Amino acid sequence: EAQELVNSIQFINGGRRIILSGPLVEASWLSNLDKVKTFAIFILADTSLGDEVFQSLAPAKNLEIVILDSRKVTGKGLEHLSPDKLRRLVLSGTAANDDALKEIRHIPRLQEIELDATNVTSRVFQHLESLKQLKILSLAGTQVTDTGFAAIGKLTSLEALNLKRTKIHGQSLSQLASLTKLKTLDLGDTQLDDSDLSAFGKLTQLESLSLENTPI
Repeated sequence: EAQELVNSIQFINGGRRIILSGPLVEASWLSNLDKVKTFAIFILADTSLGDEVFQSLAPAKNLEIVILDSRKVTGKGLEHLSPDKLRRLVLSGTAANDDALKEIRHIPRLQEIELDATNVTSRVFQHLESLKQLKILSLAGTQVTDTGFAAIGKLTSLEALNLKRTKIHGQSLSQLASLTKLKTLDLGDTQLDDSDLSAFGKLTQLESLSLENTPI
C-alpha cells in the first residue's frame, strides 16, 4: 500500500507536486515522502494530520510551496522545513498561533505568507521582521488588533496586505506609511471611517484599496 502511494505521488506532475487530501490520509504515509526527491509543492487538505508533517518534510530540499489545511496544524515545527527555496507558505484555516510561528523568521526567502482565519495576533509581525523578501501577507479574519500593530512598519518589502475582518482602527493606519512598495491593501469589514481616509495619501504606490463593508 505504501509503495502504491509513492508511485501515485511520483506520477503527479512528474513528481513535482504532492497532494494528500481526505480523511483516509494517515500519518504513516508521511514516512514515504523522502522517497520522492524532486517535489517542490506540498499540499495537505482535509486530513487529521497536524504538526508532525513539518518533520516529515525535512528531507525535501526543493520545497518552494507548502499549503496546509488542517485544524491540528499550529505551525510548531517550522524549523524542520528547508529554507533554501521555500517562497510560499499557506496556513489559512489552521490553528497557527504567534508562539508556534516564531521559527518562521529562519525561512528568509519567503515571499508570500497566508494566515487567514488563524489564531495569530499583531505579535506575529515580530517574527516576520527578518523576512526581507516578503511581498504578500494575508491576515484576514485573524486576531490582529491595534496593540502591537506598529511592528508592521518594518515589513517594508510588502506589496500586498490583507487585513480584512481584523480588529484594527484608524489610529493604526499611520504605521503603514513606511510600506512604500504597497500596491494592494484590503481593509474590508473593519471599523475605519471617513476621518481615516487621509492616511492613504502616503501610500503613493497603492493601486488597489478595498474598504468594503466599512462605515466609510
